[in-house]
Amino acid sequence: MTPGGATDVRALAGWIMRGRLQAVTVAVVGTLAAFLLPPLTSPLSYLGSGAIGLVTLRRGAWEGLTVLGLGLALLGVVGQLAAGVGAVTVVSGGLFWLPVWGAALVLRTTVSWAATLTALVAAGLGMLAAFHLALGDPAAWWQQTLGRLLAEMPASSQSELLGRALEALSRWMTVLLASAFLVGVVLSLLLARAWQAMLYNPGGLAREFEQLRLGRGMALAMPALALLAMTGEGALARWAADATLIVGLAWLVQGLAVIHAVRRVRGLHRGWLVLVYGLLLFVEPHAALVIAVLGWLDGWMDFRNRVLRRSGGGHDER
Repeated sequence: MTPGGATDVRALAGWIMRGRLQAVTVAVVGTLAAFLLPPLTSPLSYLGSGAIGLVTLRRGAWEGLTVLGLGLALLGVVGQLAAGVGAVTVVSGGLFWLPVWGAALVLRTTVSWAATLTALVAAGLGMLAAFHLALGDPAAWWQQTLGRLLAEMPASSQSELLGRALEALSRWMTVLLASAFLVGVVLSLLLARAWQAMLYNPGGLAREFEQLRLGRGMALAMPALALLAMTGEGALARWAADATLIVGLAWLVQGLAVIHAVRRVRGLHRGWLVLVYGLLLFVEPHAALVIAVLGWLDGWMDFRNRVLRRSGGGHDER
């Protein structure tokens, strides 16, 4: 990020912290942008929940909840006046904001990214369990739902290949939704923490992130779930297969923490980080798998401290 860009981002964070009106404005505008723009391609999609997270991290649960409530009320008014969908916008806004508010509260209370990630993984596993309990076989439900959508498409758009693609997609739709939920919350919380660090603790986010270490319990959960998915039967095996991927997301985050720490300690150019995130964007899911395995292995072998010892303390350059 250029110095000018960093200044603009810091100014926005400072404006959010000036008062409730400013925080609510950013939350509502950011969330409306998320409704109108592709949420995974526009940074604006995380501004709304990031503002909620920043207020909660800095001023506590009640203030964050107050801003959240005022923002939902304003979202409802805007949605009702613009398109008669006030209730829909309120529910959608709550789905964006409440998980980030909860995660920010955990991070504020524990000052631990490991504890926060563990709580988010538990929420993701609970979401998966709810899907499986409610739908029985989520893949069959998704196949039926997507099949109806395919049938409503023009005949010229239908094909056997598209039908097979939708059938394959149906197997992964549930875990993709849960993964999108976790990724969105983590990105919003990272943005909130970055804003907080810019204003009150420069460099704090980098130090926190590089020290992220998930517990051995989470490390044991990965092979246990994978084994259950391979040897189990029925709904439990299907849930375990999806759960393995959710837990893998946490290890992906730890893998990124390892890469950030090693880059800093070894004094490597920032271009290496650009390469890593570029691979994550364009070489999915293979790059994510490799980084998640790196994070999981670090849970047992502690690569970061080994590199630090070999480097005699490392460099402070970030």
